[in-house]
Amino acid sequence: MITIAAYQNQTIKLSLNRAKVSLLENVVLNLVSPSRVELNFTKALTELGSGFFSIDVTSIDTAQLVDDTYSYYLYQDSVLLKTGFVRRIEVSEEFSGELDAELDFYLA
Repeated sequence: MITIAAYQNQTIKLSLNRAKVSLLENVVLNLVSPSRVELNFTKALTELGSGFFSIDVTSIDTAQLVDDTYSYYLYQDSVLLKTGFVRRIEVSEEFSGELDAELDFYLA
């Protein structure tokens, strides 16, 4: 599961099979909701090491998320690299905006 804070710039961290990934080509993050139009974001992939990668999304991207939960599909050259769910949260003044990526990875 990926957690995205609405209206925030954010780095999404993912574990991927390094053998299937090319850092020379962008990935497409496809978000699907049963009640909304699909969202597609074309992004550069950054290798963090040990099979972990990151994608940066902007506040303009995250502002398009309306529903609480989406299914996501990550493609590169029409090859499905990963699928899962996105949890959208609203950041309030009581919330620092810092997300526990390790907890999300554990729960996924």
